[in-house]
Amino acid sequence: MIRKRNIITKAMQILIISALLLSCEKVSQLSDYNTIEEFSIENVSPGGVILQEPVLQENSIEIPVVVGKYLFPITIKPVINFKDDAVKVIGLDNDGKIEFESSTSVKSINIVSQSGMTRRYEIKLKILPSKESSEIIKFKIISSTDNSLKIGQEGFADPTESKVTLFAINPSYPLSINPLIVLSEGAIIDNWTDGGFLTFSLQGETKKLNVLSESGRKEEWSISVKNAISEKNSSPEVKSSIYQRMNYPFHKIDAISEDDNLKIDTLTLIRDKRIIQLFYSTLNSAADISVKLNFQLNNYLTSAGVENNEVFNFSSNSETKSLFIIDNITGVYSEWSIILRPKSTYIEVNEFNWNSYSSQNGKITIGPAEIDKTFRTINIPILSLGEFPLLLNNTSLTTNNSINSDLPINLLFNSLDDIKSFSIVKNGVSETWIIKLENRFMPLSNSALVLDFIAGKPSFSYTIDEVYIEPSQGEIVIISENFIENTSLKIIPIIKLSEGAVAEGIISGGVIEIKWGKPFLFKVRAEDGTTQPWSIIAIPAPQLPNSDLEDWWIHPQFNSITSTIYPSDGSGWNSSNNPNVLGVSRSSGYNSQYSAQISTTLSTINFADIIKVTSLTAGNLFLGKFRYSTLASDVYNPLSMIIKGIPFNLLFLPRELTFMYKYKTGDNLVRTPPKTSSTTIPAFNPIEYLSGSDFGEVKIEMWENDQTLLTASGTGLFTKDISEWTQYSLEINANSINSSINTNYISVSFTSSVYGDKFTGADGSILVIDKIRLIYHIPGVGSIKVK
Repeated sequence: MIRKRNIITKAMQILIISALLLSCEKVSQLSDYNTIEEFSIENVSPGGVILQEPVLQENSIEIPVVVGKYLFPITIKPVINFKDDAVKVIGLDNDGKIEFESSTSVKSINIVSQSGMTRRYEIKLKILPSKESSEIIKFKIISSTDNSLKIGQEGFADPTESKVTLFAINPSYPLSINPLIVLSEGAIIDNWTDGGFLTFSLQGETKKLNVLSESGRKEEWSISVKNAISEKNSSPEVKSSIYQRMNYPFHKIDAISEDDNLKIDTLTLIRDKRIIQLFYSTLNSAADISVKLNFQLNNYLTSAGVENNEVFNFSSNSETKSLFIIDNITGVYSEWSIILRPKSTYIEVNEFNWNSYSSQNGKITIGPAEIDKTFRTINIPILSLGEFPLLLNNTSLTTNNSINSDLPINLLFNSLDDIKSFSIVKNGVSETWIIKLENRFMPLSNSALVLDFIAGKPSFSYTIDEVYIEPSQGEIVIISENFIENTSLKIIPIIKLSEGAVAEGIISGGVIEIKWGKPFLFKVRAEDGTTQPWSIIAIPAPQLPNSDLEDWWIHPQFNSITSTIYPSDGSGWNSSNNPNVLGVSRSSGYNSQYSAQISTTLSTINFADIIKVTSLTAGNLFLGKFRYSTLASDVYNPLSMIIKGIPFNLLFLPRELTFMYKYKTGDNLVRTPPKTSSTTIPAFNPIEYLSGSDFGEVKIEMWENDQTLLTASGTGLFTKDISEWTQYSLEINANSINSSINTNYISVSFTSSVYGDKFTGADGSILVIDKIRLIYHIPGVGSIKVK
């Protein structure tokens, strides 16, 4: 059967050659015209994709994509016009369409003239820059249907979960709110308009808003109202985490009178009792008492019941107003009382003294008292520790005016944590003051370290792949494989610091924004006041397409090859696989289904079943394009058929290329030198056996756009047989001469025989590759990997 088929095939070849010879005159009269005159697009899917007019060049077509980055695969139906209607188009599907699997896919069509002359056009997409973010930046309540409702004036917008949480104190339903919503630049909401109300019919109900970015990316945001929790009912852990915020809530605060009948001289805060005291020197109680409170809260705090610049109308100087402050991270609220006081009741403690003191073993020493007028607190520093109790004899106060006080003449402290309280009365107004001991006998820590950093889920569908704390650099490094150029990565981190240290410029549990190419800066202040600057950087760490080598498909050019590396269309991995030689095949992977097996073989190729050619072919796996040719000039120079490299924008150069590999060297090193002849059919001299051993190679190079300026490179060799999966780390060295040049192109290549392009190697050399990774950060001294 096989022999009969061969006879038929040879007969057909003779007939075809004879027909071509007899029809030479007719062929010469046919047109060679194969040029596209116009290229337009009849339709595109999905429907949300917006394209601009295609740009027709000599051998390529570029289609600008205005919107559609998130809508792949994109399918177009082109309209192609020619001057000659006899021209044929090869490369469209049965419906005349072209599908782009990703933004980097490169497609091709062949234009065939009447005479059979073929011109190849490459078609690719160009993603035009547009705003990517679809976020709610600010959500502020303008009004509600229940004016008495104590609801936070501003919601907590969480870009990592795409939700806004509003906290309310004992809300009732149904509840309608009219919000002011600030969106990321270029974004819109397609199911709500400014001025509209959102109505919550019952507790726990969530409203959905569709936020559409300028680039067409849609994000569904949820809006919900939750019950705020009273500060006194919150857990000790929560109280500790918000202590600083709730005790120091005001960035600034002052009060002014709206009328001449009242003059406010002093505003004080009694923080532990949550009281705002307005001391006045002039008051005409017969007239209305109107006071405007001006305040600005610190980050992640919002007011309820009272707005900034709101005017309070007191019916009398004894009436009390309330200001509710809600922590937007935890939902805990505190109630501050606003009280009018005559200036004559203002209490100012200037000194606290004692005649002598003693302790159980006489070893406790104390320093002069320190008075905190804001907290109404007297602190007594303990300079050295001994055994309690500690007795203070003949205590006394020095104040601004005459007062009455129930301060005991002798004070007995049974432990370092013992706290005493007493009352001071002035002109009928009573205040409670406390006396406490403060540990000053142990040296304060100067440690200002970040001990842990839980980044949590990032915004914008980004991934956080690795996180490192670098104490020696004062840096937190976030590795994100899909961080997009000129955008921001937002996270809500949980931070753990050195004992006694506090962070400045960052709040654990609050949103931080890391902009493309810029660090987020903050400080950590140690217990002793020492400060250390810290920064958070996000390194865009794009990985190579199909880097796990799991995707294989039918060869896009040769349908007879049913399994070749994906994508093989010039936008990613490729090989020199062709109908005659399969140098790269699919194999079992490292803890995965597949890997790439790269082989060197001595192969015999039949040309037209007439000439047999034996040569050595080294398998190669590379990023880029392969242009198959049987011309002798190309076959003798295999690298002429390979265009290495793909577009690959980098802000940070990778430091290493790592992968898992196995390697086996063939038995005999040989060479099959080309035979120069006048024929266009390749020919090779007999096999030459060489001394020495074969070895494989890995190579990486990065350039700027036109591949003339090298920015970084690295080369490694496989010289030993490795039968078990082993990790290989290839150092990438930056080219200092071109260090300031942007890297926009990358080439990675593997071969089982380093001199395969010179037809030198060992039959049976096999290199198996899997889990290819670009490494962008090398941990420093004392580095802590937290993810």
